[in-house]
Amino acid sequence: MDALPANHRLLKEKIFRLVELQPEEWAYYEQHIQVCSFERGEFLTRIGEVEEHIYFIVSGLVKIHFLRKDLDICVDFALQHDIVSSFISYATRNPSRLHLQAITPVKALCMSYTDIQGGCDLYKNHERLGRLLLQSLYVTKCEKEMLLLSHTAEERYRDFLERGGEMVRQIPIKDIASFLGIRPESLSRIRKKLMRSEKTDLS
Repeated sequence: MDALPANHRLLKEKIFRLVELQPEEWAYYEQHIQVCSFERGEFLTRIGEVEEHIYFIVSGLVKIHFLRKDLDICVDFALQHDIVSSFISYATRNPSRLHLQAITPVKALCMSYTDIQGGCDLYKNHERLGRLLLQSLYVTKCEKEMLLLSHTAEERYRDFLERGGEMVRQIPIKDIASFLGIRPESLSRIRKKLMRSEKTDLS
């Protein structure tokens, strides 16, 4: 597979913010990182599968969602430089209750459960990194839930725009609306309002 040294460095920086690994510990990761590519609409993980990988998104967008009756419920997105997995399935080894699906073509650095566990057996810092990563993801999840409960739909959309930037334009309105917990027509009204506000500011 093709090497992506610049993106290896980005992943290393992200990891080292949590734990500063020794050279031999990081070398283990580098030996086992693979480059994974997914076409638009392809699944990284399907509901019912046991999660076998953790992904660092190099480029593209991933939708995290599940089905309830006839509804497609979007719970989150993984954007460029995010770390993503069906984490409950990964940690418990139970079948995933979520789909991870590429909205756009996606390139990612990925590492398998087997290789990560092998690193944890060899190096204490790897086990510590895993705990801190899950802790960080849990804090992020709680912050998102608080945002959804304490802010208006417009405020939540503004926050999502700040997080996603130009990439948000590639996400279907229905998926963003589902993520925000509102109807697509409500989101359309919010977007029109923001566009009018931007035009006023520029005039």
